[in-house]
Amino acid sequence: MRHFGSTLLLICAATLALVGLSMPTDASAQPMGAQTKVSFTASAGPKTAGPGEQVSVHVDLTIDEGWKMYAVDSPPPSRGVNLHIDDIPDGLSWSGEVLQDTPQRGYDPNFKKEVTYFQNRAHIWADLDVEPGASPGPRTVTGKVEYMICDKDMCYPPVREAFAVDVVVDEGSAPVADAGADAGDSGASAESAPDDAPATASDGGSGDDGEDAGDSEAQRGSDGGTAAPPTGNDGSDKSRPGNAAPESQESASAAPASALDELNDARSDGLLGFLLLAIGAGAAALLTPCVFPMIPLTVSFFTKHSESRSEAVRMASLYGFAIIATFTGLGVAMAMILGAAGAQSIAANPWVNLFIGSVFVIFALSLLGLFELRLPSGLVNYFNRRGNERQGVAGVLFMGLTLTLVSFSCTAPFVGGLLAATSGGEWFYPVVGMLAFSATFAVPFIGFAMFPRALESLPQSGQWMNAVKVTLGFVELAAALKFLSNADLIWGTQILSRTLAIALTIVIFSMAGLYLLGKLRLKHEAPTASIGSLRLLAATAFFGLALFMLPGLFGAPLGAVDAYLPPRQASDPNLFVSGDARSSEKGNSEFEWHTDEIEAAFTQAAEVDKPVFIDFTGYTCTNCRDMEANVFPQAPVAEQFRSDFVLLRLYTDAPPKGTEFQRYQLKLTGTTALPTYAIVDPQDRSLIEKDSGVSSVEDFADFLRQGRAEFQDQRLADAR
Repeated sequence: MRHFGSTLLLICAATLALVGLSMPTDASAQPMGAQTKVSFTASAGPKTAGPGEQVSVHVDLTIDEGWKMYAVDSPPPSRGVNLHIDDIPDGLSWSGEVLQDTPQRGYDPNFKKEVTYFQNRAHIWADLDVEPGASPGPRTVTGKVEYMICDKDMCYPPVREAFAVDVVVDEGSAPVADAGADAGDSGASAESAPDDAPATASDGGSGDDGEDAGDSEAQRGSDGGTAAPPTGNDGSDKSRPGNAAPESQESASAAPASALDELNDARSDGLLGFLLLAIGAGAAALLTPCVFPMIPLTVSFFTKHSESRSEAVRMASLYGFAIIATFTGLGVAMAMILGAAGAQSIAANPWVNLFIGSVFVIFALSLLGLFELRLPSGLVNYFNRRGNERQGVAGVLFMGLTLTLVSFSCTAPFVGGLLAATSGGEWFYPVVGMLAFSATFAVPFIGFAMFPRALESLPQSGQWMNAVKVTLGFVELAAALKFLSNADLIWGTQILSRTLAIALTIVIFSMAGLYLLGKLRLKHEAPTASIGSLRLLAATAFFGLALFMLPGLFGAPLGAVDAYLPPRQASDPNLFVSGDARSSEKGNSEFEWHTDEIEAAFTQAAEVDKPVFIDFTGYTCTNCRDMEANVFPQAPVAEQFRSDFVLLRLYTDAPPKGTEFQRYQLKLTGTTALPTYAIVDPQDRSLIEKDSGVSSVEDFADFLRQGRAEFQDQRLADAR
């Protein structure tokens, strides 16, 4: 194990062993992927249609004996089969509605509730309208089918599989053929639905909710007759989940107690009061989990710029300036161009997260000795000609931009309000506030940039520096998993599951511990005769973290660490085994969320006369995961969730509806900050209470109690 290649082989072997340990011991129940139990074909029918007519995209799924697939309208936590259209060609439009054959209904032992499902075969489809004036010619419609299957003992995690079908727009009026007339288009061989096939309707793109969709399903006569077509084409049918777009709900804007109100209160105290608020918000933002991964990256980067004290001070100061300039400039510019959520949208972009994760991996491999990061020789010669003072400036500015993008993924409530004000046309206070906020935010990172220079003053600084660099390499490998998992979650590829992320982190931390103990040596490193107390303590910490995370392989919650891992509800197969397995004395169980389904939540809330609790969240939001993993399951909060509210969760950073949900959040609460929580009256959809950012269990429980009390007071006032 003296060479880096041997270390990599050991990491790979240990990772495979840990992942294997987390799988069920019964070989017959080992999850090999739902794809081994399901096959599907996609087709278009009719194949040809003219302007003003419809063409349908059909997906037929064949399910192995003994397994069942949950229907579009199956209630959570089951995940219904769904159809996602990724690319709608020019000249075609889609309402978002997904139709299905009438499913079976029955009690499910896995979820301990009544669900709707298919056995042996499922058929869903989406009707696309050919717009008037559409140019004739072929089109290709691409998308994904999402489904989840279970047998009597276990469930597989939901999966998405891609498809593509071809349609043709002609010039004249084409007869509307039977839905199955042109099956086999694009090489697909599935039968499409006959005219007498009963169908239910739900909003597409959610895939995991629509609990009330069964009450508003569009029926096509079950006995060969034909019932009336689905209503609500004008958006007036409020009983249909997702029928009205979020931004069209005018009542949502009724006098929200927005983040802008807090800024206005501070402004009323004068410029000094406003600056104090901005400085306090910047200091509070430093305590959020979003910024932690940048600390080792900062230290490792500036080990290259610690040759002299003056050089270290100059580069650290430049780093602070880069943070302030990029944070303020990018935030204000994106708010003006893309709206209040512009910068946050960029930070939540999967390609940006993939890029940041790749940067972490490259730095980590460099620190571990695989290669050395150097500027191209042409640039080095250029800097030598121009003077050494320009060398490294571009890299420092790049580091400042990286920190800005990472921090925007969990925008603080203060910044969200500032960006909302900027998008509304105001300039002075938003710019001053962003400058004060980012300057406060940058000061500690200037200190981190100076750390390598301070380390050189210690005895045997050469050995210390090398040990710190290698250890930071391991830490950065672990930090990269967070950003890579963000991209994985948004794309829905399900490559980096929670279990795999935990296994990789355990192995990385174990390798770091072994290195600090001198049991692992990289290439060209001399044997370590003895280790000091600090190395021993650091190794103990790494081994302790690895052991702490071990229960997470089997589905156990991991407290604050869960904020950096893929959310359990999105990727953890253990989540779908049994409802009882998710319970504890703290009330830690999965609640019945309406995910991305606004109308279904408000319909249910109106029926049971409870307020709607809205969780505006994001796959890339670290603070959101922290709250969902460590605050929501606690008894004071969980008991209120179960008894007092109808729960609605809206992901504002994921297609296809993320942008709509961002606009809805801004209109309702006055901020695009994540996380933001709103308590809303289901009758007039007015805001009762809101809260943003990370809260303690006690504070959040008080927020829920206050919202519930105000809702009840309003009901008593209405009764009079």
